[in-house]
Amino acid sequence: VSPRTASLDLRFGYYLPAIDSEFADNGTGHTPYKDVMQESALYRGITIDWLVFSGFGELALGFGVAWWEQTGTGKSYDGSKTEDKTTMSVIPITLDASYRFTVLAEKFNFPLVPYGRIGLGYGLWWMTNGLDKVATYEDDKGNISTAQGGVAGLHWSAGLRLLLDVFEPQAARGFDMELGVNHSYLFVEFQRLSLNNFGGDKKALDLSDDIVQMGLAFDL
Repeated sequence: VSPRTASLDLRFGYYLPAIDSEFADNGTGHTPYKDVMQESALYRGITIDWLVFSGFGELALGFGVAWWEQTGTGKSYDGSKTEDKTTMSVIPITLDASYRFTVLAEKFNFPLVPYGRIGLGYGLWWMTNGLDKVATYEDDKGNISTAQGGVAGLHWSAGLRLLLDVFEPQAARGFDMELGVNHSYLFVEFQRLSLNNFGGDKKALDLSDDIVQMGLAFDL
C-alpha cells in the first residue's frame, strides 16, 4: 500500500440559496428568487484535504470549491415577466478541518467510515442579464448597483463513506499500484452551508442552505 497523504472528494447535490428568507423575516412577503428562478439546481463540488494526524482515526485540513448556476426569466420594473433570461451563479469556497473514523475499516475491514467536517466558507455570486453581462440596477436617485458580490460564513457537514475496496480487493490493489489511490469510496453527506456574513449584515444575500450530497472519494 502506497503512503497516504491526502483525500479527494467529488460531490453532487441540489442547492437552493436562502435569498428569500430575509423578506420572510421582515414581513414583506416578497420572494424574488422564487419568482425568477423558481427552483433548486445541481451543485457540483470538489474537496481536497491533507492528512495531519493518523492514529485513532484521521484528522485532515483542506479546502473545497463548488459551482452552482440557475437560469430563470427576468422581470421588468413593473413586475411583469419578460422574455429575457437571467442567470445566477454561485461559487462557494470552503476551508475546513475534518475527522474520519477509520479504525474499524483499518482493523477489521469494516466498509463504513463516518466522518465530520467544519470550517469557514465564502460564496462568490453574480447575476447576468439577457445579454450575458453582469446585471445592473439604477434607482430613482441615479445610484447604480451591480449584481455581484461575496458572502462569508461557516459550514459543517456529517457523512458516511462506503469503502469499495472490500468488494473488489484485487482491483483496489491494482488501483493503488498504478495510480497511488489507497482506497475508493462512495459517500453520502449532509452539509449545512451558512453564508450570510455571520448574520451581521442585513444587506448581504443569504446564500445558506442544507444540502444532501453524494459522490466519490479517493484516499491518495
